[in-house]
Amino acid sequence: MVAPQPDGSSAPSQALSSSASSSSTSAASTTPYLTLNIPQALSLPEPEAPEKKRYDSVWDLFLHRANHELKDQVAAGFAELHEETGEDGGNWGCTSLTYGQLPGIACRIASTLRPQLEAASSKISPADPALAPLIPTPTVAIICPSGLDFFVYTLAIWSLGFALLPIAVGTTKEGTKNLIEKTGACAVLVHDSQKSIAAEVKQLFEEGKQRAPQIIDLQDTHDLVAGPTSSAEDRPVQSLFTPGPDSVLIIFHSSGSTGLPKPIYHINRFWSFSTAMAYGTDLGAYTTTPLYHGGMSDFLRALQAGSSLFFHPLVGSSSNTLSVGAILAGHKACAHKTRAPVKYFLSVPFILEMLSKDSAGLEYLASMEFVSTGGAPLPASVGDHLVHNGIPLVSRLGSSECGFLMSSYRDFENDKEWSWLRVEDAVTRSLLDFKEDKDNQGLFELVVTGKWPTKLLSNAADQAFSTEDLYSRHEEHDNWYKYATRVDDTLVLLNGKKFAAGLIESRLKQSELVQDSVVFGSNRALVGAVVIPAKGTNRSGDLSPGEKYDYLQALRPHMDGINKSLPSHARLTTGLIHVADESLAASIPRSSKGTLQRGHAYRQLSPLFDETYARFEEGEIEGFPSRESLQGDELRDFLAKMVGEILGCEGGEIKPDLDFYKAGMDSISSVRIKAAVHQHLDLGLDGNEHRRRLDTRNIYEHPTVNELAEFLEGFSFGGRTAHRSVTEEMRDMVDKYAKALPAFKPRPKTNGPRVAVLSGATGALGSHLLLTLLSSGEVDKVLCLVRASSDSAALQRVKESVSTRRLNEEMDKKWDQVACFAADLSDTAELGIPKNQGSSCDKIRTSFWSNVASASALRVVHAAWSVNFALSLKSFEADNIVGLANLLSFSLETGVESFVFCSSIASVLAQKSKQIHEKPSSDPTDAGVVGYSQSKWVAEGICSRLSASSGSERGMSISIARIGQLASDSVHGVWNESEAWPLMVRTAKEIGKLPEIEQAVDWLPVDLAARTLTEIALHPAGSQEPAIYHVLLPVDAMRSEDVPTWADFLDWLQRGDDQYKGLTFDEVPLRDWLVEIERKGSSVVRGRTLLEGIWSKLTPRGGASGLEPTIETIKTRRFSKTLSHDCKALDRHIVQKTVDVWGQDGFL
Repeated sequence: MVAPQPDGSSAPSQALSSSASSSSTSAASTTPYLTLNIPQALSLPEPEAPEKKRYDSVWDLFLHRANHELKDQVAAGFAELHEETGEDGGNWGCTSLTYGQLPGIACRIASTLRPQLEAASSKISPADPALAPLIPTPTVAIICPSGLDFFVYTLAIWSLGFALLPIAVGTTKEGTKNLIEKTGACAVLVHDSQKSIAAEVKQLFEEGKQRAPQIIDLQDTHDLVAGPTSSAEDRPVQSLFTPGPDSVLIIFHSSGSTGLPKPIYHINRFWSFSTAMAYGTDLGAYTTTPLYHGGMSDFLRALQAGSSLFFHPLVGSSSNTLSVGAILAGHKACAHKTRAPVKYFLSVPFILEMLSKDSAGLEYLASMEFVSTGGAPLPASVGDHLVHNGIPLVSRLGSSECGFLMSSYRDFENDKEWSWLRVEDAVTRSLLDFKEDKDNQGLFELVVTGKWPTKLLSNAADQAFSTEDLYSRHEEHDNWYKYATRVDDTLVLLNGKKFAAGLIESRLKQSELVQDSVVFGSNRALVGAVVIPAKGTNRSGDLSPGEKYDYLQALRPHMDGINKSLPSHARLTTGLIHVADESLAASIPRSSKGTLQRGHAYRQLSPLFDETYARFEEGEIEGFPSRESLQGDELRDFLAKMVGEILGCEGGEIKPDLDFYKAGMDSISSVRIKAAVHQHLDLGLDGNEHRRRLDTRNIYEHPTVNELAEFLEGFSFGGRTAHRSVTEEMRDMVDKYAKALPAFKPRPKTNGPRVAVLSGATGALGSHLLLTLLSSGEVDKVLCLVRASSDSAALQRVKESVSTRRLNEEMDKKWDQVACFAADLSDTAELGIPKNQGSSCDKIRTSFWSNVASASALRVVHAAWSVNFALSLKSFEADNIVGLANLLSFSLETGVESFVFCSSIASVLAQKSKQIHEKPSSDPTDAGVVGYSQSKWVAEGICSRLSASSGSERGMSISIARIGQLASDSVHGVWNESEAWPLMVRTAKEIGKLPEIEQAVDWLPVDLAARTLTEIALHPAGSQEPAIYHVLLPVDAMRSEDVPTWADFLDWLQRGDDQYKGLTFDEVPLRDWLVEIERKGSSVVRGRTLLEGIWSKLTPRGGASGLEPTIETIKTRRFSKTLSHDCKALDRHIVQKTVDVWGQDGFL
């Protein structure tokens, strides 16, 4: 790498003496490439040919990687949440790209961009920042969420020779305009979700009578990425500009916390040198940092090293992407995409704090080679907890202005000082200067000297850069430093975002009610303030709690005005305003000029800050009115207004079924929502007579007004959810949707293929259904309806699901009989696949309708349904029940021969009869009180009503398959790890115990269930009444000794042989097991949330076990050869095979 020097020279060797270089090389020899600072990286040995030490540009480095030994290695991958179900948020996949694929993908996109950018760049000249030796470079901005689209468009921009200006999502319109002006960006690439901000910026340019940059909409890239590795379209696109070492590569920007954001230029030479000789390049990394922030720097480091980096969607379309389970599932999906172990975890304090509170999170972090924190200070208590639990925690420090500076990488076994950054080698010591701060005794300001190799910007003498960060020095190691605070008043929140305390203070003082204030929030989730009431306002002096509350209400309109001018993370809330009395106001440290001595004040007021945050989270606000016990509509109205106000929704109220994340909820606002619930609502007392409190995760897990209200109603009663006329709701739903169904239209006879339409193919049962339908010899083609962004993404999801179930070999030669379509069943009878579309891409989608029209036989199997036992009935309506009605309408209008609805035995399991017959249910209480089973009852009712009203003229056979407890498949032993029984088995590892219970192991292997359903679909009963089938282990036709017991199951888990090691655990009474689960908590037991709802309702060994009804399977066995002749219960072979799979996947 060649870097600019103060004297105008460009060779880094002039900045690194030979002796210093060897010292740096020694320090770097066992340091992973992601923790090497700039001097250490530059001092690595020369690589072996064909690798070069330096390249002319980053794009040249890309091309080298694509054409040599690393071409088949994954360069980058993106975890994606596909279907929202279960503890981990749902089904996860990963889109991965190899180095060899990158140029081709870039060319495909660049070919569409080139004409537009050529015209745009001819109208606007690049800005000249006057930072020698930087060469002004035509620039393109991008406003896009971090992810695949952002990444591949970045490659296209660089391939054309442009510099990239990534504008962070959430930047204000004024800040965005300023960055475009300062950099001379000729065009702005805009993602669909960011079109409103782009329009506002364009309007600002027009209002100022300035030339606006060209706005270019980003296109969906999944089809491009999913295309062939190479094609005729991938011929290199001629670049518009030839990048060189001093051309601008990327322009980062400051946060704008003290004003408008400022551009920070990086030239190609900063990133175009190889670190392939570094230690640890054979391991991949997983990051939660977005590409428009530190994620881009880490990717460029991975590129230099020839390694792999995978991205987690930190903020997605749903809150389910941000949880412990989601991060683990995302990592797992990505790990399957590469041969290299993914052993580095790069994150920020907020994420690490969440993971630290969960046993699965701690176990995951402990499996890493190192875990990195950065972007903001990690609370000492969190870091200490992680290290105490064996996590190899590393603090990394860098800056946009200078690059990577230092880290706390060390001998983890013998050195636990994770928060102390080390300046280990002589080169770094000579280039970093720690100057003692005169205003803060014992603290040192970090100054990066002018000879630092990757620095253009200077703000101090001798071309140096003052970071304005203050550090304490270790008492025993004079080259160890720990971050303390900022020189100025810019504070850093827990999530890494910054805000200007002084700016907020000055605006508070603009009110006639405020004499002065001290704003705080460093290393916290929210901003708070100590406010001193103005004298002469009748509110100064020592106020009572009631008077303080009245004062804050009077101040609130002024605070609302301030908040409108602040970014969302810096906004004030009345719950974190402490009204100071006279003695407190007099004690606040000030200089002789009367200005606040911020450092001294913060140290003195630290206990008060702690108390203020604690009271805020508890809802204990001085003078606040008493809490209310709200239920039903009153509760929902309150939540809609409260959440709407916090999230800034139009009209000040959020719609009851709108996802909080879609409305803009982030980690900051989720804390505010939780606190507002504590402040306003009486949630009752727990068993220890303590006030019940929410965890922030409760907000993430119930991210709509209806879901949160349902949860709170149950939470307030200790888990007993209040239901209001739910049976009437169930009957009304059946009436509503059954009456709206159209008449049956017979389909014309054709000689076309025999077609099956399948929903739910990405689930365990659905994957096996796909295979059995195609293996039946009676289906020529299966059309899969999948929730996805594109048809190619739908196909990818189905293939990933098949792979997860280990069905690749069986499906290998059947994929040409499968067509997958991105569908939305809740979107009318066209199912989100419009019949008449214009573009060439849309014509591909019309193949769904052509397949439907040409089919000689058309059948539908509907297996898609959300599995979430926490949701209310209403939460299932919009997607699931409406989706069923639309699929029925589609079937009636297209003359479908047979329709199979995959229901659940739970829809009738609460009935009081001793025997459950294969007949429709007319009593809603048969479904019990769980929203999931109620939704299945409603769905059955709609199907039954349709059958009864149509009679023999209907022409479509309707089958309802009530499915019982399914287990792992009988061939491979794959069982969903998020289900209750697998999670119970996992406690053998988590606490070393399993309970003694009365439980028949009457579970049906999932592949046998799929075969039974296929037989039902292909040979329906054909009666006028809907056929009800019970797809479960036919216990009513088996000898009691042929049905395994729980004791058998435990024995199979424990018993080992030559191929199976066996699990080690104690068998204990159910009560003792439950007590231990509760004592250990969710930090140890992944399935802790199942304690109250499922596990506590089990029957202890020796208890009354005759209450379970007998479930009839007479009709089902008559129509299913599998259930009547080939069916078998779980046995030792299947169970041990399942445990082996769980072990391979890291579940056990």
